[in-house]
Amino acid sequence: MSNSTFASRRTLNAENLASALGGRKSGDGWVANCPAHEDHRPSLSIQEKNGKVLVHCFSSCHQDDVLEALRQRGLWPTESRASRPPAAAAVSQLPPDRPPQALWAGYSPVSPSNKWSRDERRRCEKNGR
Repeated sequence: MSNSTFASRRTLNAENLASALGGRKSGDGWVANCPAHEDHRPSLSIQEKNGKVLVHCFSSCHQDDVLEALRQRGLWPTESRASRPPAAAAVSQLPPDRPPQALWAGYSPVSPSNKWSRDERRRCEKNGR
C-alpha cells in the first residue's frame, strides 16, 4: 500500500495507526509493536495531541527509524526534508542577546542513568540541595 493509498483511505490519526499495527488502547493513547525493530512486547507509544500524531519507541529506536519504518509500510506520509525548515531557522529567530545555548540551558533528559527531570533539578537548586 503506497503512502497516497493509505492517506486516501484513512485519516492519519492515533487510532487508525495503532489499528494498522495491531495495537491496543492504553490509557489516553495506544501501544503497538514498533515497526523499526523486532518487537515481542508493544514498545511503541502512539498519542494524539493538538491534532498531531506522536509516536515514541520505548526500546530506544531513533525517531527517524520509526518514521521510516512506518513510511515503508505506507502508514506515514512521505515528507520531503525541503518542506521542513532547517533547525538553524529556529536559532536564527532568537533575539540577538539570547545565544543558541539558551535553548538548552538547564535541560537534562530523563534517562536510566539520570532520573531527574529539568524541573526537579530546578526545585533542588532553588532549595539549596
